[in-house]
Amino acid sequence: MELTINYRQIHRSRSLDDLTKIKTERLLKKFQMDGNVIWTFSRKEKNYIAEIYFKSQGNQFHAESSSDNFFKTLEFNLHKLEIQLDQHLMEQRRWTELSL
Repeated sequence: MELTINYRQIHRSRSLDDLTKIKTERLLKKFQMDGNVIWTFSRKEKNYIAEIYFKSQGNQFHAESSSDNFFKTLEFNLHKLEIQLDQHLMEQRRWTELSL
């Protein structure tokens, strides 16, 4: 997994980097996927905004969320990405079953 974390208008800290890395690795390990992950965190007015782009095996996934709490935005995005990955894998399984 190649992980890139960008911060805009937020101070970078090792603990935020580590938390993001651990949670991202855990999610990708659950789905047994590997690829490039780009996180972008920013702040607009009183809200934190988080975006995640995930590219794996020719597929691209994107999620964005905002909240007044940094950790909520991280969790919301991971949940959104988890739903997308789950739907993608179910679609793959369905097509595999149909082709048999």
